[in-house]
Amino acid sequence: MRALANYIMRGRIQAVSVVVLGALLSLTIILLPLIFISGAALALVTLRRGVVQGLTVLFYSVLVLVTAAMLLLGDAVGVLQLVIPIWIPALFLAELLRRNTSLSATVSIAAMFALLGIIITYMILGDPSSHWQASWIEALTLLGASEVLSDPAFIQALELMSRIYTGLAATGFWFMSTMVLFVARWWQATLYNEGGFREEFHSYRMSRWFVWPSLLVLLAMSFSSLDEMSVAQQLSIELGVLVLSLYTLQGIAVAHRMAAIAKLNKVWLILMYVLLLTPQFNLLMALTGLVDNWLDIRTRFARVKGQQDR
Repeated sequence: MRALANYIMRGRIQAVSVVVLGALLSLTIILLPLIFISGAALALVTLRRGVVQGLTVLFYSVLVLVTAAMLLLGDAVGVLQLVIPIWIPALFLAELLRRNTSLSATVSIAAMFALLGIIITYMILGDPSSHWQASWIEALTLLGASEVLSDPAFIQALELMSRIYTGLAATGFWFMSTMVLFVARWWQATLYNEGGFREEFHSYRMSRWFVWPSLLVLLAMSFSSLDEMSVAQQLSIELGVLVLSLYTLQGIAVAHRMAAIAKLNKVWLILMYVLLLTPQFNLLMALTGLVDNWLDIRTRFARVKGQQDR
């Protein structure tokens, strides 16, 4: 990956080639993760050389991608719909991080935009779940799969999913933007500040101003149910889905720092990521991240470990 980062930073042509190639290859399901590489390449240029160079690479990347998509696929709209939601946030967050130099503050701002996205969706649509259900039913009918709509279990699952879809979409958007930024920051540290990203991530936590609104959202979420709810309760659950994800990431940072302090084998971190596939462990990590804002778990653990090593 260091060689790829070096190649990106050699010049504008190299950067554009990685951004565009990553986007084109990501059109296949197997290579879809390459969209992160595409966005991270753009973010790396912006982090290192500023927003003007980032916008220049973005402009040429769009130009080349549209041309390639028209020649290969006969249509560029679908490709742009895939990459623009990755490229624009990548450039914006990279420039924001370049200016404020705080990974935690930048990710918190990205989270705030995601939260506002959920709220604005409710302001525009009123009850987004009805909109999503109607859209999915129409899509299934057009695809010739209308027979599944007669299955009560499928309809119930559709209804439940529609009630949290806005929150899941916003969470997915925030997660993708954050991971692209993390890859770019890691590349930058690899090239110019070895070990810098590791230290940044080990000290990562959501901004203090974000904690109290988060608690209010989680409190409202705890009084809501997916079975029968008002629009306000549904909104609290959707906001809660995102908030829990934000603090899960902080919990992961806490775990990485504690593993480094204790000099644990990397197998333990791999096990942690496997366990994150379960909702129960996700909730535990989110609570860990939330509590860390008051107890500063990492500092306390380092102090206790230091005393034990004496």
